[in-house]
Amino acid sequence: MKKFAGKFLAAAAVTALLVVLPAAAKAKAESAAVEEEETPTNGQKMKEGSKEFFSGLGGTFKDAGHTVKDKAKEVTTAAYVGEWQFINGKSVTYLDLTEDGDMSITQLHGGSSKVWSGTYTVNKKQIIFHVEDYNDKDMDEDWVIAFKASKGKEMKISCRKIPDDANGYSFKNTTLFTPVEVEEDEE
Repeated sequence: MKKFAGKFLAAAAVTALLVVLPAAAKAKAESAAVEEEETPTNGQKMKEGSKEFFSGLGGTFKDAGHTVKDKAKEVTTAAYVGEWQFINGKSVTYLDLTEDGDMSITQLHGGSSKVWSGTYTVNKKQIIFHVEDYNDKDMDEDWVIAFKASKGKEMKISCRKIPDDANGYSFKNTTLFTPVEVEEDEE
């Protein structure tokens, strides 16, 4: 009977091992799979980190693009804003463009003057001058003025609508305007 009990115990132990070991191995494998799903691999970590980095970088480039665009607009605005003059013998034509969008063109010859005033917008290399007043008379007309300016140095313009000056000069031709020199008072 001892022999039988020993064989029985041995058979029970082998059976237990055959049932328990695969179940334990399966449980361990499932646990590892769950752990693997929950814990990202190095490749997954890199992928997620790259997504975050590049999405943040895209915003940085977008912001930089806006900054560059704003600075270019400031430089362009600074190039044409101011008082400009074209001297043709005894005739002088002035352009006055303000930062807030007001504009005037004044032609002087001897004691007479002609003044057009209004507002303007800039579109690429054109100034659109909306003339609202001519020598204190209402007007409603747009003049397209082609221009090229270099900050504080010179501005070249041409426009079919600006009337010829008193000496007969046509502004249809490319015309070089220079900044008005402001004389300082001596005290």
